[in-house]
Amino acid sequence: MNTVTTQIDSPSTDQLEEAWWKLMGGELGVTEHEGTRQFMQMILDHAKREVAAGVSIVEAATGEEVSHVTAEDMAKRMCAAYASIFYPVP
Repeated sequence: MNTVTTQIDSPSTDQLEEAWWKLMGGELGVTEHEGTRQFMQMILDHAKREVAAGVSIVEAATGEEVSHVTAEDMAKRMCAAYASIFYPVP
């Protein structure tokens, strides 16, 4: 049995803002909006809890498990999740 240890690096506010700018073309406002900051923290905390519990939630585009998610990639994932929940799909 192969065991995969996954590490998730925490994105900084700047990384989240940059990922959001690339995704949506505008500021996310993590530093100005407490509710947005708390929501983003909740996404990160959830991902880290699931990984610590051994749940395979982190995958590459190929469907393979990823053993290390960088802070920049996690920022992209968190912003994409936020956008998919709160913004309509064109």
